[in-house]
Amino acid sequence: MKRFFQFSALLFSIGTVGLASCKKEVKAPKVTECPASSSLIGTWRLTSRECECLPSPTPNEMVIFTASGFAFYRDGLLTSSGTYTFGTATPCGSSPVPGLTFAYTGTNTAPHSVAYTLTSTQLILDRGVACDAPRDTYVRLP
Repeated sequence: MKRFFQFSALLFSIGTVGLASCKKEVKAPKVTECPASSSLIGTWRLTSRECECLPSPTPNEMVIFTASGFAFYRDGLLTSSGTYTFGTATPCGSSPVPGLTFAYTGTNTAPHSVAYTLTSTQLILDRGVACDAPRDTYVRLP
């Protein structure tokens, strides 16, 4: 019986040391850096729109970004403009993601943030596709 308790104590010690050496890896929160505004500057043409809407051809829309301003055009006519800042957005109440906050000029529209994904040739503005708001994909024009 004494050997059983010694053996049990040995197994308990080994198990305790084994469990103590296993620690859960804790990841630091992901920090998203805002790109330089220069990477956004330029003219972008809409190539696709995802939304909960009737199927239709992709509208003839463009957006032009300067160092701090934007202007949206449809069929060559200005539809909205204003200034933007880099920050975060929480589309549909999701976790914060990189965002652009648009402050419109000459309208009663409150500033609002949209999630964005930016590469050298593509810009995606997601206003909350999961909540029936559009997700627009643009390509950079030369």
